[in-house]
Order: sequence, then C-alpha cells, then structure tokens
Amino acid sequence: MSKQQRALKTPMNPSKQTDNHTLAAATLAPKDFAYGYDGLNQLTAANRGRLQDAPSPQLVAGSTNLQQAWSLDLAGNWAGFKSGAGAGWTLDQARSNNLVNEITNITATAGTAWVTPV
Repeated sequence: MSKQQRALKTPMNPSKQTDNHTLAAATLAPKDFAYGYDGLNQLTAANRGRLQDAPSPQLVAGSTNLQQAWSLDLAGNWAGFKSGAGAGWTLDQARSNNLVNEITNITATAGTAWVTPV
C-alpha cells in the first residue's frame, strides 16, 4: 500500500465473525478490502482478501483474490490502471489525456485493450 492505508471489514464476511460460522468461512473466498491512498487522499489501490486482526489495515499474506491499482497524473486522471486476481496483473493499461481532460488513447501491455472513447 502507499502512504496511507485504510481497511474495510465487510459485514457479510464470516471469516471475521466469532460465532459458529467458522466452517463456512473456510469454504468462502475472503471479501475484506484494504485500500491505498496517495498524499492527496486519492484512491491508488484496492485489494480484496482476508484482513489481519485489528488494527492492521493489511491483508493476510496469500489471501489476496483481487487487486487493482491506479496511477494518477497531476490533474488526478488515470494515467495507468492495473487489475489482477492476486498472482499478478491480468490487465495493465496506460492512458493519455488532452488539455481538456478527454481520454485520447488507452493502451494495454497485458490483457485485452479497451476501446478508446471518441
């Protein structure tokens, strides 16, 4: 994660409950999220998995089943976007904008390229 980290414990995740749902928790995919923010509090990362015990905003090693990352330009536009299932990036995009913040190009070095808006 980057400079700031926050975590969200989802209410529907039985793995974080201490009642009789421990057997069900072992069979469900973890659905907790850990978020990363830059110095301007802009979202730069979102990772889904199983959170460590409080107060840590980190996911348990090896539990990540979705990860996404954004790189931002000075105007806050997405300069890059990455997405994966935990074992690497399955989508890696670069984006460029014109002076009025319209997307002018989207390229992908991994995954299927998206259509550039017209």
